[in-house]
Amino acid sequence: MRLHAASKAITITVALTIFITLPAMLRAAPWQADKVTSGSVPIMTSRQYQEEVQRKLEAIPDKDPAETDPITVDSPNSDPPQVPAEAAQETLDDGELPRELTDRERERKNALSKCLAIYYTRQVDAEVLRPWSIMHGLIGYGEETLIIYRGRRYDATEYLCANGIGDDRRILYAEDGKLRTRMGIGVQGHEAQLLAMLAQANVPHSRPLTADGQDFTVADLVQTEMESCRSDSELTFKLIGLAHYLQSDKVWENAAGEEWSLERLLKEELAQPVDDGACGGTHRLMALSYALAQRKAEGKPIDGHWYRAERFISDFQAYSWKFQHREGSFSTGWFKEKKFSGEVEKRLYTTGHILEWLVFSLPEEDLKDPRIERTVDFLLNLMLSTPNYDLAVGPRGHALHALRMYEEKVFGKSDYTRFMNNKRLVNNNPQNGGGTSKPDQKSGDVRLFPAGFRRGKFNRR
Repeated sequence: MRLHAASKAITITVALTIFITLPAMLRAAPWQADKVTSGSVPIMTSRQYQEEVQRKLEAIPDKDPAETDPITVDSPNSDPPQVPAEAAQETLDDGELPRELTDRERERKNALSKCLAIYYTRQVDAEVLRPWSIMHGLIGYGEETLIIYRGRRYDATEYLCANGIGDDRRILYAEDGKLRTRMGIGVQGHEAQLLAMLAQANVPHSRPLTADGQDFTVADLVQTEMESCRSDSELTFKLIGLAHYLQSDKVWENAAGEEWSLERLLKEELAQPVDDGACGGTHRLMALSYALAQRKAEGKPIDGHWYRAERFISDFQAYSWKFQHREGSFSTGWFKEKKFSGEVEKRLYTTGHILEWLVFSLPEEDLKDPRIERTVDFLLNLMLSTPNYDLAVGPRGHALHALRMYEEKVFGKSDYTRFMNNKRLVNNNPQNGGGTSKPDQKSGDVRLFPAGFRRGKFNRR
């Protein structure tokens, strides 16, 4: 009897132990690692995280950056990512041949080349879509971008700068002899968006622009955006555009006589919550990163607000991995919460924007990080498996920009134009918003502007 009672007691004890510990064991299970926990240890929101980092940024004394310790943020979910040793890019001595690509790297390289070449055939039709879409076509391939107008293909940069019509809208106009840009549906969704797009396409400041029969240049557009700077407004796209076309030490006055500089723009953007920025804050992060990259390219000191921006960007890069799903996509809740949507274009929208910023801002050696590679593979799989390659122009443009930058930095640029003679791809081209592009039915050739092209040509419908 005593033996039976002891056995029964042990059984009850084991059962109670399992009952108490099983929920904790399940929460720690590997398949739960990708889920956001709730209750006492939630993922810190982007705004909470930024406020914590900002407090530490403001506490940094004015001293040599080399003498300052790295920022750390004590939170349950902000541990910096550890890059596996095998992900580090090899450093080659001068004269040493680069290592051979692995099979997986070769597959990724080929998929990148194929994806970029296929989507190069999906040009925006300016008789169907508006200037906003033309700009987002431009971000994908830069100055090599083509658009379709009345059945022929043209250089997208030239078309925008000539104030070509998009459906029923034009983006530029003249007022009292000065160049102005339109805001609203189908044109600019944000102040200085056109200038930022031209900057990222590396369009020179001397490029001619036309508006209402008057001749201008990109430099006039730069002046327009300088004069319209004002506090407590969205300055994200101004920062991208002005950082590209101005020296980082430039000081100027706006239309109200206030003194502005790129460092002031940087300070204003750092003070804004990332969450409140365009496209989940990715454009604000890109603006800070773009301005900092231009400053470094000039060889100028990274001090003051430049230094604060550098520290903030580095810390936010580490934080962003908290929102990556296992298959490589990023949260459809941006940096506010970790969410997953079954809608293809929502995942393309967030993942493309976040990868675009990461590929631009991370050191090249970090692009071998398996987490970056997973995101690249995710986008390639999504874009190459989409029926008829029919994706919305905006999200598609930023995803292509991300993939193009990644390819050029990791493998070198491929030939985007090689599928332009594939009539099946070129002629079967539905666009977001309806309609079918109409290539030259005689030859399918790419037609750039003819010799003697006159600005203002596209001002006639």
